[in-house]
Amino acid sequence: MIPTQSFASEKPAQATKATQKAQAFDQKLEQQQLKKYLDRNGRMRIQPTKPINIKFPDGSRIEYSVEAHNTPNAPKPVTKSGVSAESYSASSVSYKTYTVKKTYFYGVANFQVKLYTDVKHSGRYVYVLRKYDGFNGTYAKWWGNKTRTLDSTGYNSDYATTEAYGYYSLDAPGAGNYFNGSYRIRADIDPAGAVYLRVID
Repeated sequence: MIPTQSFASEKPAQATKATQKAQAFDQKLEQQQLKKYLDRNGRMRIQPTKPINIKFPDGSRIEYSVEAHNTPNAPKPVTKSGVSAESYSASSVSYKTYTVKKTYFYGVANFQVKLYTDVKHSGRYVYVLRKYDGFNGTYAKWWGNKTRTLDSTGYNSDYATTEAYGYYSLDAPGAGNYFNGSYRIRADIDPAGAVYLRVID
């Protein structure tokens, strides 16, 4: 949970500044900054322990991160009868949950949108089993949020793909809603066991 902060003790000038649109919400500026991190397919390969940050002249920034974990309560890997897991590892089955995240930091506030994808890895295939989204933040809310599966199966160099999209609203005490925007992020999942983040909006 991201800790909340109060505007109660701020000076009027600070509260006014808090209601100005940060450069992090300018999608054209964001896409310009992102170019150096993208492959030719528009994907970001991010190490789970090394988020990518892009910073803007006004001090706002966006952080992109990924996580990969064994899916909780997933079935145990299955192997052919009479063949050990070690000698049959090429066709063993595993279950993973991949998470891609986009976090906005602006003034005293921040918020994060997340896309979770549960998959089944089997040999050179990956199958999408479930996808769902998440949100947390300070002085922000989301609405109209949805997820969808664009490609439920990946094989060899073809990836499975899921997407989360929706709208967000920024609020400040005493000022109310001062900005509305949209987001759209995708998870491209490699059958070999990696996830890429794609920022559409």
